[in-house]
Amino acid sequence: MRRPHVAAACSNRPPGTLTAVGPTRNPTHVTVRRTVAFVADFLLAEAGFLILVAAFTPDQAVDDGWAAVLVLIGIGLVFVVYKTLCEWAFGATPFKWLLGLRVADLDGNGIGAGAAIVRNALLVVEFYLVVFIGLFSVLADGTRRQRVGDVAAGTVVVAASAPAPLVLAERRETGKWVPPVLAGITVALGIWTMLTAVPFWWFRLRLSPIDLIADADVRGITFTASVVIGFAFVFLGLQLRKRKRRARQVAVVLLLVVTVVHALKGSGLVAGIVSAGLVAALMAARGQFRAPGDPPSLVGLARGVPVYLALVLTFGITALWLDRHRLEPAFTVPRAVEQTLAGLIGLDGPFVLHGVFGRFFPVVLVALGVGGITAVLIALFRPLIARPTHSAADWEHARRLVREYGTDTLSYFALRPDKSLFFASDGEAMIAYAYMGGYGLVSGDPIGRPGSVELVLDEFAAFCEERAWGMAVLAGREANEAMYAARGLSPYYLGDEAVVDVAGFTLEGRAIRKTRQSVNRMEKRGYSFELIADSDVSETLRGHLESLSAADRGKEPERGFTMALGEDVTTGDPACLVALARDSEHVPAGFLHLVPVHGDEPGYSLNLMRHAPGSPNGLTEYLVCMTLIGLKERGAHRLSLNFAMWSRLLDDDADLDLFERIQRLIVLRLNPYFQIESLKRFNEKFFPEWVPRCIYYDDRANLLRIGLLYAEVEAFVRVPFLRRTLAPRAGDVQGAAPHLAPAAR
Repeated sequence: MRRPHVAAACSNRPPGTLTAVGPTRNPTHVTVRRTVAFVADFLLAEAGFLILVAAFTPDQAVDDGWAAVLVLIGIGLVFVVYKTLCEWAFGATPFKWLLGLRVADLDGNGIGAGAAIVRNALLVVEFYLVVFIGLFSVLADGTRRQRVGDVAAGTVVVAASAPAPLVLAERRETGKWVPPVLAGITVALGIWTMLTAVPFWWFRLRLSPIDLIADADVRGITFTASVVIGFAFVFLGLQLRKRKRRARQVAVVLLLVVTVVHALKGSGLVAGIVSAGLVAALMAARGQFRAPGDPPSLVGLARGVPVYLALVLTFGITALWLDRHRLEPAFTVPRAVEQTLAGLIGLDGPFVLHGVFGRFFPVVLVALGVGGITAVLIALFRPLIARPTHSAADWEHARRLVREYGTDTLSYFALRPDKSLFFASDGEAMIAYAYMGGYGLVSGDPIGRPGSVELVLDEFAAFCEERAWGMAVLAGREANEAMYAARGLSPYYLGDEAVVDVAGFTLEGRAIRKTRQSVNRMEKRGYSFELIADSDVSETLRGHLESLSAADRGKEPERGFTMALGEDVTTGDPACLVALARDSEHVPAGFLHLVPVHGDEPGYSLNLMRHAPGSPNGLTEYLVCMTLIGLKERGAHRLSLNFAMWSRLLDDDADLDLFERIQRLIVLRLNPYFQIESLKRFNEKFFPEWVPRCIYYDDRANLLRIGLLYAEVEAFVRVPFLRRTLAPRAGDVQGAAPHLAPAAR
C-alpha cells in the first residue's frame, strides 16, 4: 500500500513543468547530499552487521576464504534490506532524513513496498556493473538524477521540502529509460554468464559448495547450459530494448533458471544474485513491456544470422585460446574459426582437445548449432504462413477514401495489395504502410479529410509506440513539413517528382524540337497510339502486354513501392488507363500504365513504363507525348511522370552546403548503377513542375538505417532471397483486418 506524503502545499503548475523549491531550484538536484547519505548509511549498515558477526559466529565455523565471501554477501544483503525498510516505512534512511532528503514517486508522494524493493534490489545490479563491467549507472537520468533503480521503480530522491504532488516534465520519458537499461543489464548478464562459463576448468575460486563436491560431468553440464543461456540473454536483451512483452516473460523464466545454474556452476554466485534482482526489476516494470511481437520478416533473419555467427565465433575463439597450451596442433585464429564452425554441425575440427574441455566444448557447439538452425527455420518459414490480409470491406473503404480525398499523385498507390492499411478512428483518413526492420514505413502522405489526416498521423504514431516500432514517412511532400515537424519528424530531401501540366503541354515551339522530331520519326515508321481503359483490355492484349513487360524487365526485380502498384500490366479498374503504342504490323511495342489522381485538378500518375527489347530510339518519348495529348482531350489536368532522386543535387548552379556536396559526390558515384542523372534529363524534356519529396524520420541517429530500409522496400538494393513475396505484410499485428475503430466500420 502506497503511503501518502503529507505536504504543506500542492503544486498548481500545468503538466510539462517541473515544480521547484524556491525560485529556481530543481528538487531532484541533490546529488551531493544523497551521495553523503548513501556512504554514511552503508557504513552504518556495515558496522551493525560486523558487530553481529563478531558476537554470534564461532571462529571455527568457516575458513578464511569462505568468511570473506560470506561477509561481503552479508553486508550487501543487510544494506539492501535496511534501505528498503527505512524508505518504505519512513520515506528516508536516517542519514537522508538528517540531510533533508526523502524518496518519492513521480507525483511527490511516498513510495510503496514494491517500489522500495525494486530501487534497492537493483543496487546489487548497479554495483555489479560498476565493478565488473565498468558502466556507471548511478545517475541514469540527468534531469531527475535517477539511478537505474529509480528509473525501474519510478522513484526520485528529492529535497524533503518539495511539495506533493510533484509535477515532473514529460513524465512518460521516465518510462522510456526502463527497457533500455534493463535490456543492457540483460545483455551484460548474458555475456558475463558465457565468460564465467568458459574458464571453469581452470578457475580456482570456489564460491559454491556444490562445485566442491560435483564431478566433472556435472560441471560440464552446467557449463553447456550457461553458454546456451548466455547467448539467449544477449538476443533477449535486444528484444527487451524494444519493450517486447514476450521477451520479458521469457527473460524472467530464464533468469530464474540461470540463478540455479550459477549456483551449480560455482564462480557465478554474484551473477546469480544479480539475476534474482533483475527478475524483481522485470516484474515490477512489466507495465513498460507491452509491445507485441513484430510481424514476421526475413529482414530480421538477414540481420540476425551475422550477429549470431559473430557471437559464436567470438565465444569459440576465446574458449580455444584459453585452452591453447593443451591444443594440438598450435592455436591459430583460422584453425579456431574452422573448429568452431565445424563444431556447430557436429564435425571434428583441426584441433585435438583434451580433458574436461575436450569433452564438453564440442557439446556446447552442437547445442549452439541446433539452436541457431532452429531459429533460422522458424524465421524462414514463418513469413509464408503469417501474412494477414484485409477484408473486401476494408479495401472498399480504402478505395472510397482514395476517390474522395486522393488528391496527391501518390494516393492511388496506397491500394497496392502488399501494403497494410491503418484507418483513423473516425474512419475518414488512412495510412498505407509496411513493417520492416523495426519500422512502420508510411508510403506517401496520409489520405483523408482535413483534420482527420492529423488524427490518423497521431494515432499511427501511438500504434507504432505501442509496438516499439520506429516511424518514418517515405516520399512525403515537402509542403507538409510543418505537419510532420509538429509530430517530431524531421525531413531528409529525397528527390523531385516530375508533374507535367497536361493542359499547357504542346509539341509546338523550338524548346521541344528534339522531342517533336522523335514523335515524327515514330509516326513515319508506322507506329500508332491508343488510350484504353483497364476494363476494356482484352485477354489477348493482356497476354501480349504481360509478355512484353516480362521481356523488358528480364531478371531485374520489380522496383517501386511508394510510386508503383506492384502488379504487371493492368488492374481491371476502369479508372486506370493503358497508353499503348503499336508498330507498323499492329504488334504492341510499348505501353504506359496510368492510375487516376482525384480532386479539383484530376489527372494521372505513371505506374508502369514498358517497351519491347530492340525498340527504336524515341519510342518512350512518343508514348509520353501521345499520352499527354490524349489526356488533354479527356480533360485531365496533370500527369505525374518518373521520380528523380536527389534532383537538386545534380543542378550545376545549385548552392550546396558541405553535407549536400558530400551527398552530391555519393550520388554521382551511384549514377551509373541507378541512372539517376539520365532519368532527370529525360523528365526535363516535357518541362514538368518539380514536386519535392522527403523522407520524414524520427531520429537522426536512425537516418542511415531508414535509408537502407527505403532502398530495400523500393527494391533498389535487395538481398537475393529477400523477395517481396516473402517480405512482411503487417496489416494489424492483432489480426487480419487493418486498424479501424468499431464506430467507423
